[in-house]
Amino acid sequence: ATRCRSAGCTATAVAWPVESDPITLAKAIATLDHLSGGRVQLGVGFGWNTDELEDHHVPPGKRRTVLREYLEAMRSLWTQEEASYAGEFVSFGASWAYPKPVQPHIPVLGGAGGTEKTFAWIVANADGWITTPYETDIDEPVAMLRRMWVDAGRAGEPQIVSIGTKPDPAKIAHLEQIGVTEVAFGLPDKQPDEVRAYLDRLVGRLGL
Repeated sequence: ATRCRSAGCTATAVAWPVESDPITLAKAIATLDHLSGGRVQLGVGFGWNTDELEDHHVPPGKRRTVLREYLEAMRSLWTQEEASYAGEFVSFGASWAYPKPVQPHIPVLGGAGGTEKTFAWIVANADGWITTPYETDIDEPVAMLRRMWVDAGRAGEPQIVSIGTKPDPAKIAHLEQIGVTEVAFGLPDKQPDEVRAYLDRLVGRLGL
């Protein structure tokens, strides 16, 4: 799935990096950022399907650790001329990877349920949160994340993307007021004319 914070951006909501090779994935993301002029945002998930994770040699109890190592390793490839990484699950020697991303820092948002455990991981490793489709009342989780962000000494504000919101202008205005930075809507899996008609109705409903 894709989402966009601004016109012309490209983003995932959400990808499972731990089911890919980190070196190859880092190059693919960097290439996309290079070609798009620096408009990539990376939404990542821990993975909920434990059988599938084990097929990729990811111990379910270590999935947060594996994702952290993937991100650290990919960031080293994005930012260092000669990168290397040594972790429990990711390890490689001196490597050169081109092209480099246009952005000095590719934004990473963690997509998972809004719990203290999730937010602790996000505050330590990411730039914001993507809600699950089942979370519609997020006032308290948003307040918790923003509080933990400040307590950890992080600068600025976390990006917060709501993907479980109905196209209601009043609801969207409320989300903006509490600190949500973006709202994403799904598109129907239908023919192009039907998708365009849906978008027209969505625009009308939102008064855009």
